[in-house]
Amino acid sequence: MRAIKPVAPYRALYGLRICVADLTLPDYPPADLRYETRFLVEDEVLRFAEHVPTLRPKFTHEALTRGDRCYAILDGDRLASYGWYATQPLVVAFGLYLHFDPAYAYMHTGYTNPDYRGQRLHGIGMARALEALTDEGSRGLVSCVDTDNLRSLRSCDRMGYRRFGVLRVLGKGARAWSHASAGCAEYGFKLSPSPDSAPEALRSAPRAA
Repeated sequence: MRAIKPVAPYRALYGLRICVADLTLPDYPPADLRYETRFLVEDEVLRFAEHVPTLRPKFTHEALTRGDRCYAILDGDRLASYGWYATQPLVVAFGLYLHFDPAYAYMHTGYTNPDYRGQRLHGIGMARALEALTDEGSRGLVSCVDTDNLRSLRSCDRMGYRRFGVLRVLGKGARAWSHASAGCAEYGFKLSPSPDSAPEALRSAPRAA
């Protein structure tokens, strides 16, 4: 990866999955958490977007239009931490859309306010969102993390995420080359320049383990 990245757009992403039964720690999430945790309604998201820099207007509009939901940890009227959960394809790398089994929710764009870091709020928020979505009928969460993002991978491993495959992308947009390892098929993981389908125009290599 160090050799390729300076000369061409390249990313390798682990596909990850977690279900409620996979949660590894007995206090994940802790029963005595002093903050409020829940999905925000659209008006709340738009209100926070007015003064939370990471909730950029363009991103927020696209996420809400797609039907994504924002799960928040609230300290009174302060947004301590949040994460987004999608059931529709979304862009993950170089303009390409990730398609996945909609029986799962795709977790993306988690953020914790610097004033609240060190309390494991990112993982706690994911765990509570996972429980809430499972109660609604979801099978669990899927996500992807760059294979060289060791800090995020350690956090996911601690929580109980399981790696099921690798997505590789070289180039950008419709002219990109992509490859999904065999384990991705079970979760519908594939890349496409279109949110509607994965057309043959995307030059995908044959699947391999």
